[in-house]
Amino acid sequence: MLKEFTDIRPKSFSKLMTVMEDFEVTEISAKNNDWLTSSTLADLKLPDEGILVLGIIRKDNSYIGVPRGRYEIEETDRLVVYGRAENIAEISDRHDKLAGKAEHSESVKEHQEELEEQDEEVEQESKSE
Repeated sequence: MLKEFTDIRPKSFSKLMTVMEDFEVTEISAKNNDWLTSSTLADLKLPDEGILVLGIIRKDNSYIGVPRGRYEIEETDRLVVYGRAENIAEISDRHDKLAGKAEHSESVKEHQEELEEQDEEVEQESKSE
C-alpha cells in the first residue's frame, strides 16, 4: 500500500512504527460501526481523543490522504489512523451512536488529562536543563 499510494519507503515506515511502543498506525473499519458512519471527520472530533486520521481507504481502494473534516465516513470505508493502541481499540469497539457519544466524551476527558501531565513533564524537564 505504501508503494502504491505514497513515496514513503517501507523501511522508513517500519522505523517510524517503532518510535514509541504504545503508539501505532493501523486501520479502523467503519463497517458495522454506526458511531463512525454517516458522520464527517469534523463531527467525530477524533483528534480530541488523541487519534489522527492519516487517510481514508474507500470501497474502490482509492485513497484520500490527510483528509479534512468535511469528509463523511461511509460504511465501506477504512480509516488509517495514528494514536495510542488503547484509544484506537476503544474507537473500533464503538458501534452505537448514542453510547459512542458518551464514550467519546469520556475519552476526551482522559486525553486532556494525559496532555496536562505531558505538559507538566515537559515543563519540569525544561526547568532542570
